[in-house]
Amino acid sequence: LGAGAGGAGSFIPSTMVHPDTYINKVVLGSTCGALALFNFRSGKRLHTFKSCAGAGGVTALAPSPALDVVAVGRADGTISLVHLRQDKLIFKLKAQGGP
Repeated sequence: LGAGAGGAGSFIPSTMVHPDTYINKVVLGSTCGALALFNFRSGKRLHTFKSCAGAGGVTALAPSPALDVVAVGRADGTISLVHLRQDKLIFKLKAQGGP
């Protein structure tokens, strides 16, 4: 996917989640570790989340029962909770004994 809003460069999606109440929008995680909000009808990137940029590609995304919150799993064993609307890292931990 192209650069779109939020910066230049290539974005190679690795996982996707559709948060509740996000009409026509999905959150995509990438192999480079970026997380971005896309409008799937237009194909445009609406926002790149700065609060959760990190090393390790995104391997898993999961919605939370709390609105605007998703869980992010990374290849390096890091797991975090991100508040999408505020672009804020809520919680982060690193799995012990992982890759």
